[in-house]
Amino acid sequence: MKVRGIIKWVLLALLAVVAVAGIGAGCLWWYFHPEFERIDGIVYTQRHGHDLTFDLVRPKRPNGLGIVVMVSGGWRSGPDGFHPWMVAPLLRRGYTMLAVSHLSQPQATVMEIVDDVNRAMRFIRHHADEYGIDPNRLGVTGGSAGGHLSLMLATRGGRGAADANDPIDRQSSRVQAVAIFYPVTDLLNLGDSTENPGDGGPPKSFVRAFGPNATDPATWQQIGRAMSPIYHITPALPPILIYHGDADTLVPLDQSERFQTRARQAGHDVKLVVHPGGKHGWITMFVDIRKFAKFFDQHLRDRGSVRRAGPMQEGLAVTDEELDHQRQKNQAVIEALTQNGSDMSRPHDIEHHFVATSIENARRLERWAKLNGFSTSGVQKRRYENETYYWLDLIKPTVPTLENLTPDTTLMHQLAEQYDCQYDGWGCEVVDSN
Repeated sequence: MKVRGIIKWVLLALLAVVAVAGIGAGCLWWYFHPEFERIDGIVYTQRHGHDLTFDLVRPKRPNGLGIVVMVSGGWRSGPDGFHPWMVAPLLRRGYTMLAVSHLSQPQATVMEIVDDVNRAMRFIRHHADEYGIDPNRLGVTGGSAGGHLSLMLATRGGRGAADANDPIDRQSSRVQAVAIFYPVTDLLNLGDSTENPGDGGPPKSFVRAFGPNATDPATWQQIGRAMSPIYHITPALPPILIYHGDADTLVPLDQSERFQTRARQAGHDVKLVVHPGGKHGWITMFVDIRKFAKFFDQHLRDRGSVRRAGPMQEGLAVTDEELDHQRQKNQAVIEALTQNGSDMSRPHDIEHHFVATSIENARRLERWAKLNGFSTSGVQKRRYENETYYWLDLIKPTVPTLENLTPDTTLMHQLAEQYDCQYDGWGCEVVDSN
């Protein structure tokens, strides 16, 4: 009897273990298979005779915000590289996912790939209303090469050409938040990477990815710098979260650490989370995606797309306290640009951002700008919480000295009062000498 009883209890225990395991597996399956609708193969441009596409995955209960996924590893890409279960935590939080594919290297160079993902962002922003997402609150994510492309958008994404024939090309390719894994940030300093050729040249396995002239040292210095996010940190850098393993030999942790340091020198708090023992990928990355979701909640979901436009404080632009604060802020920008290697003797584009609740006021401000030596982004209509707003950037190339910047920002506050608009601050981009 004792033996039979022991066997019975052992069997019951085994059945309980199996049942618990089955329930656990079922819960995991459920979690990684949220309800969604999917549209595949949306063409955003062509490259060398190939259609470039992205897939749209909209959750059952969308929150009105979009996250763009850079589907890229070793700058190789294809729609088959993305599966919705990979971003289940984001879908469960209501984010619409847009998985962007590009033509793989060496069919396309990395420079062409960067151009193409910028085009993808402009396309998505232009069609945001169709996709049910806010064009002014777009996040981006990816890993390795996908992380690199995400940072290229964060550092070099910018406004479109106001006079472009294609309205898509008039849109901005900027992103508002970035959460990524182990990105390449500095191609000119590969450090302990297994891809370091030891002669200052391009990564050993990716020489062809940078075009036929990448083996020329002088040309590579230009290409490598242009394609390295670390050299293009500006005051407009969005919030960034990076997860990186400290045992990664392909893209060493140093790549993210130095990017974080350079960003901090420019006044930005890039958050870097080090995964102990993590190589170029680890089994618990799905847990980190949940942290990505919280990060996007903090920087996209928990802030309004715009602040409500309203009357400015009386005297805001002319008080001594405000002028002193503006001088300090402008000085910090100048120092950050200098540390990032910008040539401060040549012009930078200074972009002043305005929001109006009336199309008439936005048009009046636009007319003033054109009569007074500013170019503009054109008035853009946006809706937020069932209200309509009108966005306008006033753009002026100037050498960014304290003497030039402070009077202009003071003027912007005065214009906001005069035309009953909200002055939403400013950003700048180095004028491309090429």
